[in-house]
Amino acid sequence: MTITIRNMQLTDIEAIENVATKSWHATYEGIIPRHIQNRFLEMAYSNDTLKQRRAKTTVYVATEQENII
Repeated sequence: MTITIRNMQLTDIEAIENVATKSWHATYEGIIPRHIQNRFLEMAYSNDTLKQRRAKTTVYVATEQENII
């Protein structure tokens, strides 16, 4: 298993959204109601928000066999 760290690309946005959703739901289930988690995820990991972050700062992703993890 080889993990690579690289700069985020615009084509990574959907995969980043998926990882964020899965990790938030797994981490906060039973602690933060799902509808609040989803509202936060929509705000913090939306297409537009991730594009703005990428434009203003360096964002890295971890990949394993070309998949965002």
